Amino acid sequence: MEKRTYADRFKVNCAPTIMENFGNGANPWWEDEADVSAGLAWGEEKERLLKWVRKQMRRRLTEKQRRCIELYYFKDMTYVEIGKTVGCAPSSACRSVHRGITRLREAARVDPPAHLKDRRCLVARAARK
Repeated sequence: MEKRTYADRFKVNCAPTIMENFGNGANPWWEDEADVSAGLAWGEEKERLLKWVRKQMRRRLTEKQRRCIELYYFKDMTYVEIGKTVGCAPSSACRSVHRGITRLREAARVDPPAHLKDRRCLVARAARK
């Protein structure tokens, strides 16, 4: 018997003729110019936000908090795995992640990313009018 992976659970098999019946507009992978440009804009926004987060992590977090957050959010590790990697208990890893996130939220409130400051000012002006 063939060994199945976790990703195999999400695969859907269908006959090739089913996919041929889709036109361009109905094709599940079809994108128009607006979809492509919106996706590219979101990618640029995400890049700016990640740069800001990394900068704030270096400035405001301890080494342990920074390491735990990177492992939890960027490497998708569990608290048990983080504890083994960092050399602490899983509960300590959990606390480090939550305390670090709290500090980052405070940083976002006090000193938001530059490209979002302009947006906040525009929203505040529109609300005053």
